Amino acid sequence: MQAKAYPAWAQSSLYDQAMVNAVYRVAFRFVLMSLIYLAIGVSLGGLIFLGVWIPVFVHAHLNLYGFVLMFVSGVAYKLLPPMFARRQVLFSLRLARLQFWLANGGLVGMVGAYALGLEATVLGIVAMVMAVAAVWIFILNLGVTLYGANREIPHG
Repeated sequence: MQAKAYPAWAQSSLYDQAMVNAVYRVAFRFVLMSLIYLAIGVSLGGLIFLGVWIPVFVHAHLNLYGFVLMFVSGVAYKLLPPMFARRQVLFSLRLARLQFWLANGGLVGMVGAYALGLEATVLGIVAMVMAVAAVWIFILNLGVTLYGANREIPHG
């Protein structure tokens, strides 16, 4: 019986140290930025509580998109492939890195545009597209990673 051929991106083992290190660095960057956004978002929430006028949109997006989504992305990229795909490899490290920069740029752009009243301008629209694209890249990258490596497993 001939062995099933996996795509080139899925042939890395759990012990491919270069891939483990690369995934670790990407995941670490997501988690680090999530903590920075949490610190800023919670601080703004404290100021809102004290009566300082800060748009709730800014506070909420820094906490939800900045902290929660960034943290989930970092943890998911690090933990889910070896748990469910049985290998420490992502479909695309380039997409994960692109997601990181789009998500950060989009969040900072959206929050800045909203705080300055420029949400309906080109800056706000481009930032929103960047933020949404980052989420879709995450869904695609993690979905293909998990589905592509598990298509041989019978479900039922």
